[in-house]
Amino acid sequence: MESKFISVVDLGNGDSYEGSVKGKTKQGRGTYKYANGDTYEGEWENDEPEGHGVYTFANGSYYDGDFVKGQFEGEGKLVYQAREDDDIM
Repeated sequence: MESKFISVVDLGNGDSYEGSVKGKTKQGRGTYKYANGDTYEGEWENDEPEGHGVYTFANGSYYDGDFVKGQFEGEGKLVYQAREDDDIM
């Protein structure tokens, strides 16, 4: 079965996905928006982030790099968005 593009506004839990699917699984390139404000944009394989992508946390921090079975793995960059009340000095 060939990948096709689909847009899903609501997955029933407040999350949404827009991108390629194969059957009923996320496959190819797409963007997933979580109800908590986090987003993932990048490659998907068998319903999981796989390959290169960018995971952006609701607070503005983000990881730009490689994913394996939905986990940060391999080459990547994690950028932490400091808050005003952070004591980093």
